[in-house]
Amino acid sequence: MRTRILLYLCGLFPIGTVQAQFGRGGIDWMTAGSDAQRSSWIRNDPKISRESMQKPGFQFLWKVKLNNEPVQLNSLSPAILLDFYIGYRGFRSLAFVGGSSNNVFAIDTDLARIEWQRRLPSAASTHSGTPGCPGGMTANLARPTVSAFPMPGGRGGGRGGPAHSGVGSAGEGAVTIAAVSAIANLPAPPGRGTPPPNPGPRPSYIDAISSDGMFHHMYVSTGLEPTPPVPFLPPDANAQGLIVIDETAYVATDQNCGSSPSGIWALDILTGHVSTWQADAGVAGSSGAAFAPDGTVFAATRKGELVVLEPKTLKVKGSFTSDKEFTSSPVLFEHRGKLLIALATKDGQIQLFDTSDHPALVAKIAGIGDNFAPGALASWVGPDGTRWLLADNRGIAAWKVVGQDGTVALQPGWTSRELFSPLAPAIINGVVFAVSGGSPRSPAVLYAFDGTTGKELWNSGKTVTSFVHGGGVTAIGGQVYLGTYDGHLYAFGFPIEH
Repeated sequence: MRTRILLYLCGLFPIGTVQAQFGRGGIDWMTAGSDAQRSSWIRNDPKISRESMQKPGFQFLWKVKLNNEPVQLNSLSPAILLDFYIGYRGFRSLAFVGGSSNNVFAIDTDLARIEWQRRLPSAASTHSGTPGCPGGMTANLARPTVSAFPMPGGRGGGRGGPAHSGVGSAGEGAVTIAAVSAIANLPAPPGRGTPPPNPGPRPSYIDAISSDGMFHHMYVSTGLEPTPPVPFLPPDANAQGLIVIDETAYVATDQNCGSSPSGIWALDILTGHVSTWQADAGVAGSSGAAFAPDGTVFAATRKGELVVLEPKTLKVKGSFTSDKEFTSSPVLFEHRGKLLIALATKDGQIQLFDTSDHPALVAKIAGIGDNFAPGALASWVGPDGTRWLLADNRGIAAWKVVGQDGTVALQPGWTSRELFSPLAPAIINGVVFAVSGGSPRSPAVLYAFDGTTGKELWNSGKTVTSFVHGGGVTAIGGQVYLGTYDGHLYAFGFPIEH
């Protein structure tokens, strides 16, 4: 019945109108940190808010067991989300999860069932694996996005426009079926040039890097690949922060795992050309590079260097060398007309850089003490216009970005209760979701905090029965997702009427 009603509505309204009026709102979580700036911020949500979280209703919804074998401490990557997809099977809200043993899963988040699953072909590894160089599939999945800031209203911008139909015109069927891929505007295999423009609808993709370094470009509807996988990285690279912008895939590698040097890599999906910038001291953080709206790439090293790179070519445009060791990936944001970058340092500082000309240090503040090593920061704007920065260490710490007359400063905000091995937080419409990652002897716990005061609004108690390492929390459409070491994907949120 739901499908028939929605298909009838599609006949009455253009797809964009159907999206705006009948979708569940918000932008999709496209990559590590949600968007190209790595903010981990979903600006709007139809159900989750600071007010609604103080009332009954937010709860554990379901969990699904995914058939994946952990590799070292790695298991499931954070879910990449597609809230409102119109395909040949009707309307779907999908979560895509990568598994460390070269698995990709698509889960229907309304029905709590596996839509499809695929084990990526990969050459047998000769790497025994260590905690620092685990082997297996280490990078998050990603959906193609744009480098522009997400639109303030929620849709557009950061997700590359509103969700669109995967259904062709009458008689065409779904454009995401491999049998009709010849009529779709698909990337050509390497060496065959760019295909001619096609005025028809373009299919949606989910992208992955398997443990042998091959880049896989798959239909979201089936997991099938319209073209053969493309060589991208050396085998057994410790890859992180996969993102796809303007037909170019970017990823960071660290620890010199396998035969892969540390650095930032860029793959032209249309031609198969790979560009590399090497970081002698290792890339800092867990989310890779961050991107300015014009596509400029910003990467940080553990040696304390912030480097500015050209899109696609990764040629160095500028750099700043700090006297501190960076421990986080950059998070990039606008503040009072300035384009700023925040980074965490090992001795407990948050440092702010102005990127107007070349990276210039403009503010810093002490963090929580030595060995301050968050893998990623997060940033959002409160309802009163205050810009916030968040970091995980022994809990979640929040700072306000303040200043006037062209100056910038950091002001302490709030600190959460102590969390064991916390993961990078996610901000959903003013609510900060954070995870106490736990350990083999202590299961993970999901928490919700008021983003402006730090007040604890909710926690998952003993619902989760395993720990989380290297994963993270993602959310959209009134639901929050967390994958655990034992291969379960958990969903929390407000129940949806079916």
